[in-house]
Amino acid sequence: MRTRPSLVQLVALALFTCLPAGVCAQGSTPGTVTGHGTVELKRVPDVLRLHIEVLAKGKDLKEALARLKDRRETSQRFLEALGAVHTSIEFGEAAITDERTDREKQMELMMQNARVPGKKDGQKAKQSPPVVVAASLNAEVPLKAAGSEQLLLLTHSLEQKIKAADLGGMKELKQMSPQDEESAQEVANAMQFGGGDPNEPKRGEPIFLYVSKVSEDERGKALTQAFEKAKIEAQRLARAAGAALGPIHHIEDAAATYPGIEESTQFNEGRAMYYQMMQQGGVVSSTLRNAEQGGEAIGLQPGKVSYRVTLTAQFVLKKPGEK
Repeated sequence: MRTRPSLVQLVALALFTCLPAGVCAQGSTPGTVTGHGTVELKRVPDVLRLHIEVLAKGKDLKEALARLKDRRETSQRFLEALGAVHTSIEFGEAAITDERTDREKQMELMMQNARVPGKKDGQKAKQSPPVVVAASLNAEVPLKAAGSEQLLLLTHSLEQKIKAADLGGMKELKQMSPQDEESAQEVANAMQFGGGDPNEPKRGEPIFLYVSKVSEDERGKALTQAFEKAKIEAQRLARAAGAALGPIHHIEDAAATYPGIEESTQFNEGRAMYYQMMQQGGVVSSTLRNAEQGGEAIGLQPGKVSYRVTLTAQFVLKKPGEK
C-alpha cells in the first residue's frame, strides 16, 4: 500500500522544483538557485566635470560661426585660468540649432494655433530670422579640499564664476526685438501655468557633475564583496528548499549605477527626464560610459558621490546528502 506524502514533503518538493525568488529546475538541467549582491562605494569628489552647450547667433550663418569661434577661444582661456586640465577641454562640432528648447517650441506652436484669426505679428514675418549655431563644451576642474565644508565653499565659488562668465552665450541670445521679447514672455507665462518645469535646465546653462575615480583594485574588491553577498543569499534560498549549494552555474556583473544622479532627480520630474534624455542622446552618455569602463563615482551635488556594483551569481542545487 502506497502512503500519501505529508504536507511538509509536498511543500519541500514544490520549493525544490521552482522557487520564485531564484530557485528553479528546468527540464533535464539541474536545479539552480540565484543570489544577488550589491556594494556601493562612497567618496568625496576630486573632479568637477563641466558640460555647456555653447551658442552663438548672427544675422547669417557666417556671422554666427565667427561669433561661435570667438566664444570658444574666450571659453578656453577662461577655463584654463580657472584651473581646468588643458587636455580635458573639448569642443564638439558646430551645428545649426534653435535658441528655444523643444518644450518652448511646442508651447509657441500651441499658442500660434490658438491665436485669434486675422491678428498680425507686425514686421516679424518680413524679417529674416537670425541663425543660431551650437557646439558642446566639456572640461574638468580638479577639486582639492580638506573637508566637506571647504569642498562646498570651493565648488560654490567655481559654479558661480562659471555661471557669471556666461560661456554658453545666454545673454547674447536674450537680445531680442520688441516683438520677439513679447512672444518670449508669452511663452514663458504659458509654460509657467501650463505644466512647464521651472527647474528644467535651459539651453546654454552649465551642467555640473562631481566625479571621483574608482581604481581597478577598488572595483575588484567591491565585486568580491558583492559575490559574497550573492552567495549568502543563494545559500539562504537553498536551505529554504531543503537543499545545499553546489558549484557556480552562471555569474554576471551588471552595469554600474549612479545613486547620486538617481537620488537628485527622483523628486524633480523635469530634471529627471532631462538627464534621462541626455544619457540616451549623448550629452552625459559618454561620461557614464567612461565611468563604467574606467570606474567613476558620479553625483550632481558637491557632497559624497557613489558608485554601485551589482553581481548576480547562479549556483547548482545539490540534493541533501549529495556530494
